[in-house]
Amino acid sequence: MPPTYDFRQFQKDLAAIDEQAPSSTDPMAKVQAEFLELRKRHNLTVADVVGFFPEEEGIAYIMGLLSARDGKARPKKA
Repeated sequence: MPPTYDFRQFQKDLAAIDEQAPSSTDPMAKVQAEFLELRKRHNLTVADVVGFFPEEEGIAYIMGLLSARDGKARPKKA
């Protein structure tokens, strides 16, 4: 008789999948994180990054770079 797949094992497998699932509900968050990793790996320029993101996020990215360089906090959006 083949082994059966019991309910407890099913629950454990579902829990494992849930733990692996991204915690962010923003669908762009994963894509952005992957792009930033590619940026580091392939030495992409700031222009490449700004061209990838929507205009507002590209500007926020540049502001973040400048703030990090100056040691200042990023300004809040109005």
